[in-house]
Amino acid sequence: MSLLQIGLRPWEERDAPSLAFFANDPSIAENLRAGFPSPYGLEDAKAFIAFCHEQDPAENLSLAITADDTAVGSIGVFCRDSGTAELGYWLGKPYRGKGIMTQMVKEVCGLAFRRFAVDEIFAEPYAWNAASQRVLEKAGFVCSGKKEKSCIYLLRR
Repeated sequence: MSLLQIGLRPWEERDAPSLAFFANDPSIAENLRAGFPSPYGLEDAKAFIAFCHEQDPAENLSLAITADDTAVGSIGVFCRDSGTAELGYWLGKPYRGKGIMTQMVKEVCGLAFRRFAVDEIFAEPYAWNAASQRVLEKAGFVCSGKKEKSCIYLLRR
């Protein structure tokens, strides 16, 4: 059995089929905000990739998580007001529980701190999403508070 080559790269049009395949999982939509579609089809994938290409790279990172150069998840850091940025991510079910997301969160946050004038990156996983909270804690984030349905995690420069 060979080891997977895990990486990060910009989204490409050729990623639409694998994006649609892995994102069409109701557990992903249940754990993401911002109206993530479910079911998730090829047109949704194409629209998302186009959206990523429209983002200003001076203020946003929106990257594909790849396994052997196939898109299997997504991660992004989006600058907000007053020196903060928000982190969001998801990973296809076959790749969960292997430490991949913790590695990707560390990599993308390091990249964001080098690229952007931010002092703090935050994430708000839903309170019921213990796996996502563990990812953040393993990546160095600290829980700084709770909202009605979510926990606020912070990583400082």
